[in-house]
Amino acid sequence: MFFNQVAQDVKSSTNVEIGEQSILLKRSGRKDIEIKLLETGQIRRTSDGEGNVLFLENVQAFKCLKNNLAMSCTLSSKGGEQFKRSIFIHYAIKVTTFE
Repeated sequence: MFFNQVAQDVKSSTNVEIGEQSILLKRSGRKDIEIKLLETGQIRRTSDGEGNVLFLENVQAFKCLKNNLAMSCTLSSKGGEQFKRSIFIHYAIKVTTFE
């Protein structure tokens, strides 16, 4: 369900900024969305810095990379499980990577 929500948010974006353990989704005429791994091991979603929504807990690492027309995201739990999903990025969406 987490990756489905991320994919939905990416599709509604005009610009995606990939950070060390976060992604910032800029949307034209709408509030920007940030999905970020906190030091507490929680992944939270905020809209223009407001409305902290807890997505996941017990997360060790969260990383996204851009490759061609997709964004590949990997999630590692503190229990050692690893999940990966590739999300198609429409050609009109600008992707920037910051690390």
